[in-house]
Amino acid sequence: MPRVSEEYLEQRRREVLAGARACFVRQGFHATSMRDVHREAGLSAGTVYHYFPKKEDLVIAIAQENLSVVADTIESVMHEAPLPPLDQVIGTVFAALQEHDEKLDVARLALQVWGEAARSPELAGRVQTQLSSIRDAFTRLVRGYRREDRLAAGASAETVGAALMALLPGYFLQRVMLPDVSAQTLQRGLHAVLADSLTN
Repeated sequence: MPRVSEEYLEQRRREVLAGARACFVRQGFHATSMRDVHREAGLSAGTVYHYFPKKEDLVIAIAQENLSVVADTIESVMHEAPLPPLDQVIGTVFAALQEHDEKLDVARLALQVWGEAARSPELAGRVQTQLSSIRDAFTRLVRGYRREDRLAAGASAETVGAALMALLPGYFLQRVMLPDVSAQTLQRGLHAVLADSLTN
């Protein structure tokens, strides 16, 4: 029997995730069953359970894909010397999320994941790990500004990183509830706020 290629396996996994996203966006996490997911994906129940034994596993995988957009964008900026102004970096992060959201309803799904994590200790632990990695990426970015002597005296990279991390939930909330706010709008606002601090 021929071996199944890694490419084939990854394609099936992505089909399962696409089905789960469609169900979660349309009817919410709690109203979606694993049966709904495999029907939406057009795959057998066995295939879905092979990749994701529990519905929570689907949630975590979707959250990981969403958050990787933030981490990858920050990491790409970290290779620039000197670092771009902070408002530009955050604007780039938001623009990447906006593009991702327009394709995959990232913001609506993120709010569902966080809401579910608030009531599920198991899911909360797994989400906390992912969020911590994003906060660490922001903190490393701020340390880069410190190395370039562009961080206000006495400011802690950890506290500034945590403050930057706090922008993400607000961005996702506005994407869902106040969709007239764009990445460009937020970048302009940050530029005004940060003009005399990390952006110089």
